[in-house]
Amino acid sequence: MRKREIINRIKYTLLSMTATVLFLMFIWIMYEQVKIAQGNWTSQELSNLATTIGAFGGVLLLVVTYLALRETIRQRERYEAPAVIVRLIPGHKNPNLLHFSVKNTGGGPAYDISIKFLPNLPYRENTSLNTLNMFQNMPLLEQGEEISFYYMHAAELYNTSHPKKVDVTVTYYNAPKQNQRSKKFMNNYNIDFEERRGQMSLEVKDMNDLVKEIEELKYALLLTHYEKERKND
Repeated sequence: MRKREIINRIKYTLLSMTATVLFLMFIWIMYEQVKIAQGNWTSQELSNLATTIGAFGGVLLLVVTYLALRETIRQRERYEAPAVIVRLIPGHKNPNLLHFSVKNTGGGPAYDISIKFLPNLPYRENTSLNTLNMFQNMPLLEQGEEISFYYMHAAELYNTSHPKKVDVTVTYYNAPKQNQRSKKFMNNYNIDFEERRGQMSLEVKDMNDLVKEIEELKYALLLTHYEKERKND
């Protein structure tokens, strides 16, 4: 929890306690007013004091209610705000294959997403990451949605002169940019491509890979059989 949120909660608690005490004082004075028949305070003076305390307590309680409501709205906005992150991660089946992942980990959809790398990174031939369409303007990324694509083999990346640390800036909105009520978000952080360098890993295969290998073996056998028949002819 952030320090500012803790301070706000303490402040709202103290204000609520103060308003409650003033309200109880008002009730007590009104009760004493009925009991008092004589004394230093006249009935009119006590009534005026009670009215003043009650009005002040009511105003204070109204302020506390407004501040608490505003903080609730802010917390809801933070909870529903999108959060787009970019990472360079190893492949699920082959950890040596590095993929770029763009994921919305926030509580709402992200709109009009743009991503910039500094320095710019080469990608394939005669192009770079900053020139990719998806990094220039991604219209929508739903809550929890992730888009990934292959970037480079780990050994190739580590053995090249490409930058190993880059700054990435992610800009996005919680509503379409042309919407007047849309709010702009911007994240800036560093990506270290050598973060996982030196780690050992195993290539994982599942039933889909087994089916593919069987199909490849079947095609290889058919091709071998075809070659033998052609030689016999």
